Amino acid sequence: MAETEAELLRADRLVCGYSADDPVLRDISLHMQRGEIVFMLGGSGSGKSTLLRSLCGLLPPLDGRVRLLGEDLYALDGAERRAVLRRAGMLFQHDALFGSLNVLENIALPVLELTRIPKPVAYEMSRAKLALVELSPFEQRKPSELSGGQRKRVALARAAVLDPVILFCDEPTSGLDPATSSHIDRTLLRMRDVLQVAILAVTHDVESVRAIADRAIVLDAGHVCEQGPFESLAHSEHPAVHALLHRGEPARAGQRFPSA
Repeated sequence: MAETEAELLRADRLVCGYSADDPVLRDISLHMQRGEIVFMLGGSGSGKSTLLRSLCGLLPPLDGRVRLLGEDLYALDGAERRAVLRRAGMLFQHDALFGSLNVLENIALPVLELTRIPKPVAYEMSRAKLALVELSPFEQRKPSELSGGQRKRVALARAAVLDPVILFCDEPTSGLDPATSSHIDRTLLRMRDVLQVAILAVTHDVESVRAIADRAIVLDAGHVCEQGPFESLAHSEHPAVHALLHRGEPARAGQRFPSA
């Protein structure tokens, strides 16, 4: 598939987990288009993070196929796979920032480690992404001097510094208060609109799905039990979907943010 075509990611009949005798997920099929924001929902232990790891190149599936940018990801040799994965960014749940480096150095690290771009240019690239997440005044601070939401935005800037076409996010609002979570939602939406990046995220945060997702994929009992826009899932009669989307009053206002 040519890179100019719309489909960025496709999984066909994936079996995922850590033991062939007891897989976490079975028969998982999904796809993503350019510019989409898709969230994966499910209860604790439903396999969301396991699936994300298989889709982003960290955990070979036990069976099935992952196509990223038109390439059969796990059929590629090491160098070819790294070249494809360089077009993807990853936001880890716990940020994974280096405490000994300042904000600018943390963001520039993938550029300096993975390319031959000179350091001054790498820093200018990093400043552009820092501006995108609205943290330009903080470039000399260490991660320990930032709030949780600020660290998350720095990690987003680092994930986007090489201009990926798809961004994988593991619990982007985990551990954040409602106001900060809304700020992260708006940051993701702005990154999608400015960078034209697709975003696939694991979340427990139903309000993030309501606010910015084009579609959600719900996992239950080792399978995709339902998927679609929030509005259609909100009327689902599937017990797992209903339990996830109707767990009492939302912690923050149920509004959908408009694209930039």
